[in-house]
Amino acid sequence: MITLHGCRGCGSAAIEAALLLAGVPYRTEFWDWEDKAGWERLARINPQRLVPTLELPGGAVLAESVAILLWLCEAPGGVRFAPPRSSPAYAQFLRWMVFLSGSVYTPIGIGDFPDRWIGASADPAPLVAGVARRIEDAWRTLETALARPGAPGPYLLGSSLSFLDVFAAQLAQWKPGPEWIAAHCPKIAQALAATIAEPSVARVWRENF
Repeated sequence: MITLHGCRGCGSAAIEAALLLAGVPYRTEFWDWEDKAGWERLARINPQRLVPTLELPGGAVLAESVAILLWLCEAPGGVRFAPPRSSPAYAQFLRWMVFLSGSVYTPIGIGDFPDRWIGASADPAPLVAGVARRIEDAWRTLETALARPGAPGPYLLGSSLSFLDVFAAQLAQWKPGPEWIAAHCPKIAQALAATIAEPSVARVWRENF
């Protein structure tokens, strides 16, 4: 069985929701941020100490949220959470998955832990403020693409829930937050509300956010 390593309120939420949606059996090994022993156990599996990390049957390890979500799209129950590969929507699915990872997820980590990038002695305020602006710009970029005339809904790519929706819903919980998304990106807010209303996603969200 797959083991999902993570912690509540962190990046494992989207992966747990995707596992539930795809009907993939799994178990969890979660710990608190301050649990040093938990992080040491993770380091033996994934030296980068990244969550989420999947430990697959046979001992293979899979990390990086987008890699995990794309891998789950290949599972029998997961294939319906990505557009058909022959459709134009699939290209957009890949585009926005990678965009959100690079333009929102990575900057969130920079803003949360600026000392990792500029050292503990430097003033983090300019970096944190700049990162916040870039994250907001990224959400506006996605909103502009989705809000063009005739764009389908209610989800980000149309009438069907995809793992892109689940990933975006998790990121929106953090930076700049659901209230900012609702005020500045109504098309995204509509899609994320529909996503979080899905029972499997709602269950995970109650436990994490």
